[in-house]
Amino acid sequence: MNSPIQPPRRRQNGAALVIVLILLLVMTILGLATLRGAIMEERMSANLFDRGLAFQSAEIGLRDAEQTILAGGIGAATDCRYGSAASTQAACVPTPADAFDGSGVVTWTNAAHGQATGVTAGLPQYYVQYMGERSTNEELGIPDDPNYGSGSGIATAEYYRVTARSNNPSTAAGQARAVTVLQSTVVRE
Repeated sequence: MNSPIQPPRRRQNGAALVIVLILLLVMTILGLATLRGAIMEERMSANLFDRGLAFQSAEIGLRDAEQTILAGGIGAATDCRYGSAASTQAACVPTPADAFDGSGVVTWTNAAHGQATGVTAGLPQYYVQYMGERSTNEELGIPDDPNYGSGSGIATAEYYRVTARSNNPSTAAGQARAVTVLQSTVVRE
């Protein structure tokens, strides 16, 4: 009996296995890179959300200080007028970074409406500096003249510089959050 002719057996070298393993490694690297990018985007959006909360909190502190000044209830403002009895330095001292000015006196004021919103970046605080008075004749460039008369409708306004921050960064909770600092000038006539 004649048997059919069979081709000779070849040894398989495992090339298919090596190619599949290489493709699996490439797919794993692509998956890890995609996962890392997604985690980075999540962190960026969380930081953006935290900065937004900090800005809103600092805005609450700024508005609270402005309302207090306009209502005439500010009494703890640092006097920054050069040559005044309360301030003899050539320039106003910088806004303190910490909660105390070294003598144990609290310089930052907690905003009264700081916890009114649900999620906040912390308790907003503000610091007020009294910058002095100006009259309308100064704004118009009219020199102070005793002959000009004080009964001529010249208005005098008080100027305050308000610095507000979203939270106290010297606390443990404040160190974990973004801190936003805003500043404005308030004129009280």
